[in-house]
Amino acid sequence: MNESTKVIILLAIIIVIFVMSPAMGVGVLAVFLAAQVMPSVEALNDKLLYLHTDLSNRNLEEDEVIELANVLATNTSLQTLNLEGNRLGEVGGVAIAGALERNTTLISLDLSHNRLGERGGVAVANALARNSSLETLNLRFNSFYNDGGAVVGTALADALRTNTTLTTLDLHMNTMGERGGMALASALETNTSLTSLNISGNQIHSNAGTALANALRTNTTLTSLDIGTNFIGDAAGRAFVDALQTNTSLTELVHFSVSNVRQWEIIDDINKLLKDRVAPERGPLVKYAFPADMIYGQKRKRDS
Repeated sequence: MNESTKVIILLAIIIVIFVMSPAMGVGVLAVFLAAQVMPSVEALNDKLLYLHTDLSNRNLEEDEVIELANVLATNTSLQTLNLEGNRLGEVGGVAIAGALERNTTLISLDLSHNRLGERGGVAVANALARNSSLETLNLRFNSFYNDGGAVVGTALADALRTNTTLTTLDLHMNTMGERGGMALASALETNTSLTSLNISGNQIHSNAGTALANALRTNTTLTSLDIGTNFIGDAAGRAFVDALQTNTSLTELVHFSVSNVRQWEIIDDINKLLKDRVAPERGPLVKYAFPADMIYGQKRKRDS
């Protein structure tokens, strides 16, 4: 009997109960609907038998997350797990991190919008240093407040110095600040696996921006860097122009907001350096400092 047939039979039974006793029918219906929204622990475990599992926005309870982590630790089939928007918190983050240390098959993990906090973020970073299978990690919007962002950024930088499998890391909007940005820049100087890094919206200023630019002088694997919605400034922008004179791997740079003529000139220089690296057929798919049509559309409007 398939799942659809089971649901139809259950609904028919609920209707009969409702006719006999409306109050009891309402109660049974509420339990049924809750079961559809909140899967049992057993159902969550069964899902991990698949290659790709999406458990995003399920409002998982703490005990369910811990049980899920216990199963994930020894699972040998799952490759992609999406836990976005579950408000895992620090406890959940630590539990998933523990599983990540032991799991050897997971390739992609989405932990965005989970309020991991400093303790959860550091635990994930420490696990990343030991994990040898993960290729994509999404940590967008995780409430690393105050100094927490810098602490997590530093822990992630330490992990990137030893990890050799991660290729994509998304840290958008996590308040890494100058200290976290400097640490990540230092890690990029020696990391040989990361190809895409998003550190947009992290309150990074000129010093860390310049350090990131200088890291490109020695980094040979990064192809995409998103530093948008930060406070990079003209000096760091010019450092990127200088670094791209020697760096030959970067093909995409999402840069700072334009507020003056000097920054337009910097973006024009970056575009000139990057556009020759892009295959013609991929042109419309690749952003330089901004998508080219937006840059020049705004520039023409500015100059007119």
